[in-house]
Amino acid sequence: MKLCIVGTSRSGTTLLRSILHKNPSISFFNETHWIPKMYEFFGMQSVDWNDMFNVAMKTTWDTGKDLFTVNMQYSKYEDLSILLKDFKSELKSCNKVDIPLFSKVLTDVLFDNPTHWGDKTPDYGFYMGLIQQIWPSCKFIHVTRDGLAVAKSMSKHPGCQLMISAGYHNWCSLSYDHLYKKYKINPLQIKSFIDSWYIRMNRIRDESSRLKKHTYLEIQYENILKNVEETIRQIEDFTDLPIASTNNNGDYGINTNKRTPVNDLISELPFLSRNMLRELNQGFGECYFHNYMSYQELLEDYNNISKYQELSSSEIKEKCVNILASNIKGIDNEIFNHTTSILKLLNKYN
Repeated sequence: MKLCIVGTSRSGTTLLRSILHKNPSISFFNETHWIPKMYEFFGMQSVDWNDMFNVAMKTTWDTGKDLFTVNMQYSKYEDLSILLKDFKSELKSCNKVDIPLFSKVLTDVLFDNPTHWGDKTPDYGFYMGLIQQIWPSCKFIHVTRDGLAVAKSMSKHPGCQLMISAGYHNWCSLSYDHLYKKYKINPLQIKSFIDSWYIRMNRIRDESSRLKKHTYLEIQYENILKNVEETIRQIEDFTDLPIASTNNNGDYGINTNKRTPVNDLISELPFLSRNMLRELNQGFGECYFHNYMSYQELLEDYNNISKYQELSSSEIKEKCVNILASNIKGIDNEIFNHTTSILKLLNKYN
């Protein structure tokens, strides 16, 4: 394990992985999830290769898809049976394997003996200390993203819905032996996803405090979208690896529509409480609404918008969106102080 990309669900780790993977000298597992369970069973021991292999085979996504299939798409293999045959053959020649050897054999089989390799499993943020114990030279890049954007995206993802419904905050705990099947998705409010994001961010930050110096880097998802070249230079300085690809012609596959997600988040603002706003403004990367105040704190401002009382619901909504957009661009902070009151009135009309 040379480099791990970690973060919360829906934070942009997949985007960073796709950017770094464009360079043929470095290869990333898409997601594995099995290292914590392997360590739970075997620690640092060398064991029969089949025992280690069985743990990996029983580790899946919420769809039930095994993670060998998930990673196969980035390799030369198109047939899972051929991949597993080759992998087992290499493992048998080793007889006994520990976690590093198992991972190296799989890496070599999947990616043809890459010079550098890593893992993009967001939930390994909970296990960075453990992973650095297994691979002492491992470094970690933590991708952070605006908490409300993360929560909104999580609320649409079945795996995140199931995980939070089950009372968990990382998939590694549920991925082994179909444990997730014991739980059902419950109706959840945006608060549940904000709280989960907040718990996970604090947990990763806590884990990072015990890592070796100069082995942990935070990258904002928003900065990747704004200036990918600058982000790559930062990662190159951190890893001492040649990240930038010489043949991508500056095309990193970034969807430019994702650079302005504010309008998609505005609809959630009326439902944010003081505590949710406090969690969103804890300095975990960029917060689009860092000046936003909950309408609980602005009830007395309600009368200040009486001039809007004669407007239709659609007109109020239009004014609401315009005022929010103005503040986000830094045009008029004074008007923004009344935004939550307008949203309260909008909520009343709807």
